[in-house]
Amino acid sequence: MNSINSTTDASIGVLYAGYQSTYEVTTDSTYAETTLLPIYDLPEYDLTRFDGVVVPSVVDQKFLAQESGLLARYLDAGGVVVSFAKIFREWLDGYRWRSHPTPARDLELELARRHPVFDSVTKRDLNLYEGVQGWFTRGYLETPEGVDPLVVDTEDRIVVAVDEESTPGTIFATAGSDLFHTAFRNHDPFPAVVTRLLEWIVDESEIEHETRRGGV
Repeated sequence: MNSINSTTDASIGVLYAGYQSTYEVTTDSTYAETTLLPIYDLPEYDLTRFDGVVVPSVVDQKFLAQESGLLARYLDAGGVVVSFAKIFREWLDGYRWRSHPTPARDLELELARRHPVFDSVTKRDLNLYEGVQGWFTRGYLETPEGVDPLVVDTEDRIVVAVDEESTPGTIFATAGSDLFHTAFRNHDPFPAVVTRLLEWIVDESEIEHETRRGGV
């Protein structure tokens, strides 16, 4: 089990608020890089010990907003934050989730560019699951300027983004689509996507730290 009290060398902290898929994926030996961080203990953690911090879709956003300085300082130190949440509180500066008036079945998503995390993902994967159109479409993100969209909808609104501009760290955010949950449900190809996401977090953290040390 990858918990905060374990002896694992896990390098990615996953905020935990009782959501089953968060628990199952984080404690799965397939994803040994991860460890559970019970959210209400967040002020006790030294987040800088982690290459990345993952915020799942089910989380206490009121509490995160109260403690928003913790994530802000972590990003200022070059950390990597991944958010799967529908952000409706002020805990990730410049980010806000918005619903869309268009029915999900009438929207199509597409990859705005290639990225290591979505290397094997096709347009069909994003738009159709077990005959359900629009399963990944849960709204869109308002973001700071300079954010690089990875997935956009029919109206060119951001659904998944990577942000290397608004803070000294890196933000990977979705508009409410929880990649851990899709991996938990064994929704192909997303178990492999989560593996690549975790690898990317570690790689991105190393790049950030090397840059801050003047190594590149």
